Amino acid sequence: MKYDKILFLSHDNSTTGPMAEAIFKNICKLPELTITARGAVVLFETPINPKVEVVLGSHGLTPVSGTTRPLTEKDFTSSTLVLAIGQPELEFFRERYPLINAARLNEFVGAPEITDPHGGSLIDYENCFAQLSVMLKKLEIMIEEQQQ
Repeated sequence: MKYDKILFLSHDNSTTGPMAEAIFKNICKLPELTITARGAVVLFETPINPKVEVVLGSHGLTPVSGTTRPLTEKDFTSSTLVLAIGQPELEFFRERYPLINAARLNEFVGAPEITDPHGGSLIDYENCFAQLSVMLKKLEIMIEEQQQ
């Protein structure tokens, strides 16, 4: 299936979602593909985790948005691939939007579960960045093959 958008869905869009979005935007070279991240539980916009900014910056990347962003129905179409960071986010999405293509990121690319660094040290955030980078490189290869 061809996709028009990849949407990374995390719990509150303060850590893994923005990290995945920044990494994948840097990796993916398909101009027709929109890449974004949203949170399942964002009551109001707050700054993203400062450790995410530090880790991304150490790799020459910046977060796309400095604040958390909630998921709304305007964020996806039937041609969007929603990739949840964790099982609760996937269940949240599937309960509300069962007709939209959604999966857990790690399962979609055949990788181990992501270790959420929330509340951890900078090393934990760096390890999460490394995990995401490997998964997202696999995702980029898969999406490029599907888009042809």
